[in-house]
Amino acid sequence: MTRTQSAILLAAAVGAIDGWFSTFSPTSDGQRLLFVFVPTLLGLAVLFWWLQEDSPRHNFRRSPLLNIGIVAIAIVFVPIYFLRSRQPGARLRAVMGFMGVIGLYFLAALATTALIDMADVLPQ
Repeated sequence: MTRTQSAILLAAAVGAIDGWFSTFSPTSDGQRLLFVFVPTLLGLAVLFWWLQEDSPRHNFRRSPLLNIGIVAIAIVFVPIYFLRSRQPGARLRAVMGFMGVIGLYFLAALATTALIDMADVLPQ
């Protein structure tokens, strides 16, 4: 399994964790913050783990400003990374692949939430 395939699988797993956390009922602001912060940190960790391998493979050095942008607004700055790091014929495919991974993340979160909600209403 390549690092890209592993990152896609991990993104789906983080989405499932996010969906699982969304079924909890936080009792304090600290818990509410934790339930948002943990999946965000995990997602960023997966993204930067993948970027560590992808950047050298495409002979592209990310600037500190681009890294900050990826952390702050990944949905905008990861496509910018793809536009700058890919050859003209491969840019759209990379951006569309990233959008697909984001869709997979949300689908995994939605599916996990739905499964847990269905399990809660089933007779015991």
